[in-house]
This record gives sequence, C-alpha cells and structure tokens, in this order.
Amino acid sequence: MIGADPCTGWLKEAVRLDDRGFVLTGEDCGADAPTPYNVFQTSLAGVFAVGDVRSGSVKRVASAVGEGSVVVQAVHARLASLRRLSRVATSVGARLPSVQRAPPDAHQIRS
Repeated sequence: MIGADPCTGWLKEAVRLDDRGFVLTGEDCGADAPTPYNVFQTSLAGVFAVGDVRSGSVKRVASAVGEGSVVVQAVHARLASLRRLSRVATSVGARLPSVQRAPPDAHQIRS
C-alpha cells in the first residue's frame, strides 16, 4: 500500500517523527509544538505535514486532499504574520530575513 512506508529519513533532523518514521503534527509534537497551535503544524514552525506522511492520518487520497486544502489557509496566515513582523522590525530599525516571493511566472509550466 502506498503511504504505508514513509520516505522521511531526510526529515529526521528537521522535524519530530514517530517510531515508524511518520511526521508528528499538532499536539503529538508535545513540548516541541510551536504556537499558535495548528493540527497539521510540525515541530518546526512554519512547516506543515498532510496526507500519508503524517502520523495518525487516515492514509486515503480524499483525506490528504482535504488536509492540504486546510493547510493552505495556515500557510497564508504564516506568511502574512512574517510580513507583519518584518514591517514592524523595519519600522524600529531591526533587520529580519524577508519573505521572498516567487517571480510572477514561476508557477507556469514551460514546454
């Protein structure tokens, strides 16, 4: 069954994984859970996991699609908060890493 064996070895230094290698999210991250809390948030702030790779997920395509659609809103909220933080820091003279945007045509597939 696809999704039964996660290919997450490359993530083990970045986010918390369960004993089978699935990505821990939400309250399963324990004390490592970033705030504000989000059920799909990993132990690394701004990084979300959905679908088969997530520990405790249903392992069904429809569920993964639904989880992904929910996370899009959380990603937009995260980026907006980083932009606000950057504007505040700039107004007080601090310098923070900027949120970079992709070029306008980056999403287009070239043939």
